[in-house]
Amino acid sequence: MSNGEFQATTRNATLSILLTIVAIVSFTHTPNKLIAGDCSAEVVASKPNIILVMADDLGINELSCYGSKVIKTPHIDQIAREGMTFWCAYSGSTVCAPARCSLLTGQHTGQCSVRVNTGGVPLPDRDVTMAEMLKACGYATGGFGKWALGIEGSEGDPLKQGFDEFYGYYHQTHAHNHYPEYLVHNGVAEKLIGNFETDFDDSHGVFLADKNPRSGETLAYAPYLIMDKAEQFIRRNSKRPFFCYLPVTLPHGHFHIPKSDPATAGIDGRSWSNKSKGVAALTQLLDRQMGNLMKLLKELQIDDNTIVIFCSDHGAARRLEGELDRSGPFRGQKRSVYEGGLRTPLIVRWPKAVKAGSASRLPVYLGDLFATFRQVAVTDQQTRHSIGEMLKHQPQHSISLLPTLLGKDNLQEQHDFFVWDWAAFNPQVERWYDRRQAIRSGNWKLLRHTDDEPWELYDLASDPFEAKNLADSQPGVVATLAKKIAANVVNPVPQPEAMVHWMRDLNWANRGQGIRLRAKSIEEIVDSSPTELKNIAFSEDAVLKGISSVLDSEGNLHLNFAWDLKAGRRTKRFIHVCDAARKTIVHGPMNEQLFSDTSQDKQIMDYVALRAEELTKAHSVAIGFYDPTRKSSVVVNGSQANRGRLTIWEKPIAAQSSSSKSEIPGWR
Repeated sequence: MSNGEFQATTRNATLSILLTIVAIVSFTHTPNKLIAGDCSAEVVASKPNIILVMADDLGINELSCYGSKVIKTPHIDQIAREGMTFWCAYSGSTVCAPARCSLLTGQHTGQCSVRVNTGGVPLPDRDVTMAEMLKACGYATGGFGKWALGIEGSEGDPLKQGFDEFYGYYHQTHAHNHYPEYLVHNGVAEKLIGNFETDFDDSHGVFLADKNPRSGETLAYAPYLIMDKAEQFIRRNSKRPFFCYLPVTLPHGHFHIPKSDPATAGIDGRSWSNKSKGVAALTQLLDRQMGNLMKLLKELQIDDNTIVIFCSDHGAARRLEGELDRSGPFRGQKRSVYEGGLRTPLIVRWPKAVKAGSASRLPVYLGDLFATFRQVAVTDQQTRHSIGEMLKHQPQHSISLLPTLLGKDNLQEQHDFFVWDWAAFNPQVERWYDRRQAIRSGNWKLLRHTDDEPWELYDLASDPFEAKNLADSQPGVVATLAKKIAANVVNPVPQPEAMVHWMRDLNWANRGQGIRLRAKSIEEIVDSSPTELKNIAFSEDAVLKGISSVLDSEGNLHLNFAWDLKAGRRTKRFIHVCDAARKTIVHGPMNEQLFSDTSQDKQIMDYVALRAEELTKAHSVAIGFYDPTRKSSVVVNGSQANRGRLTIWEKPIAAQSSSSKSEIPGWR
C-alpha cells in the first residue's frame, strides 16, 4: 500500500468513526456548546504533537498564499499547499495582549481577563490556558517568543500558566527590540552582553551590521535565539506528545535585521520606506524559519503526526499602502475593529488527517484552537472529566474545528456571533474609556471605535471591505446587535497597568521592575529628597517621608515616593500635571493597591513617571490626596480639608517658554 493510499484509508476510517461520535454528541449537547473532548480514537491514537506559530502584526495580505505580490513566502506557501487555508479567520482582539488572552483561554474579549494592551497585566491564576489543559493530557509544554500576559513571578508568569519552559520576552514592551540586553528563560533574565547600550532607532536604518557600534561586541539577534530554543525543545520531546507555542516577534517591533541575513536579499535596493523594507525582510526571515521547522519535523520522523498551525495575532500595525499593502483590500489595521484589524491568516497542516490543498471560508476565530486542541488531546474518560472540572468556571466561546479539518463541513458547529471589546482603563476612577466594540452575527457586522461615536453597520456578504455604512437604513439590526454586545460583554476587574503609558523598552538594568528608574529602597528615596519634601503629614495615617526624581535622557520625569502608613484609614493619592493657572491638564495614576491594606503599620515605596510631552505643557506637578471615608482631615500646605494638593515641582520662568529637554529643570 502506498503512503497516499494509507493516508486515504486512515482518513476514511477516521471520518466514519467521527460520524458516529458526532451523532452521540449532538444528542447529549445543546447547540453552541463545546463538543466535550470526544474524538475519533483513530485520529488521536498517538496524540498528535501541536506546534502553534503566531506571527506578530502580520497583515492578512503579507503572505504569497494570501495574495501578496511583493513579499516571498515559499515555505509558508508550501505549508498551505499541504494543509488547510482558512479565508475568514479572526483574531480575538485587534491588539496584542487581549488577543493572546483570548487565544490561550478560548474566550472572546467580552469574557476574558486581560482586556488592556500593556503587556504586564497578569493572566490570573483562575484562568485555564490551553497549555494547562494539554499538560493535564500528558503533553510537554514549551513557549518561545513574546508572552505579554504578566512578568516573571506574577500570577501570569507562563510557568504558572501551564508551561514547562518559556524563553523570550515576558513583557510586551521588552519585545519591541530585536536586540534586547537580555531574554528571560524560565523566569531568569539571561544577559546578551553584545547588545548592551545598543538602543537602535530608525536613524540606523533597518539592516544592521553584526557588531555593536559602541563596544565592538558581536550582536545577539533575538529571533535567532528564540527559534533555536524552540527547536531544542522539539528535539528533546520528540518521543512524547508536545505542545510548542511560538508567539514570535516577527515582523513586529523595531524593524531591524542583520544585513547579513539572506532575507534581506533584493530588498535594500527597493524604493520603499525603511519600514516597508524592514517588514518585508522580517517576514521573509520568518518564512525561512518555518521552512527549517518543517525540515526538523521530517528529520525527527514526526512530520505526519504533528499539527502545525500558522497565524497572526491580529492585523498589520501599518498598512504601508503602495508598497506592501499589508491589509490588502480590507479596511483598517491594528487597533481598529474593521476587518483589516481583526482578520488573520490561519493555516493548519496535519498530514495524518487534513487534506492537502484544502480551504475553508467558514468564519472562525483563533480562540477556536482551544476547543480543537481539547478534542484531539483528550482520549480517555478520566482525563475528560478532569479537564471538565478545570474548565467548569471558565465560560467558553471556543468551538472545535476538527470536523472542518477532517473535511466534514456538514458536521461543523458554527458561531452564532463573534464579539470584540477593547478599551483603555483609568484606575484613578476605575473607568474604561475609548472603548472599541464590534460584533459579527451572520453577515452583519456592527462596530464603533469609541463609545461616544455612532454605530456603523456593514453587510459583509455584499460589502466585505466595509465601504457602505447601513446603520441609518437598518436601525432594527443596529439595536438588536447592540443589545447582543451588551449581553455578552462582562466588565473586567480593574487593570491598573493600562495607565503605565510611559513604559519604555526594558533593559538589563531595569529587568526586574518592568519600568525604568525605580528607586531600590526607601532610604535611597529619602536620601535624595529635597528637605522641604520630607516628613510631611498629609493625614492622621499617612506621612510622606520623601520624594526623589530622575529626569531621563528623553525628558521623562520619574518620581519615587517613600511613605509611612499607620494602621487604620488610607488616603488615596493622585498625580496632577498642572498648567500656569494650577489647573490639572493630565491625571497620573492612583496606586490604590499600595494604600489599600489597613491592617498594620507599614512603609511603602511608590512610583510614577511622566512623559516629556506632558511636561512640556506643564507649569507644575502636584501630588493630591483624598480621604474617601471623610474620617480624617488631609493637611496639605497648612490647610485642612477632605482633599488637598502639594506642589512638588514647578518649572522655572526661564524654561516656561521652551520645550527643550535640556531646559526641563529638576527639583526647585
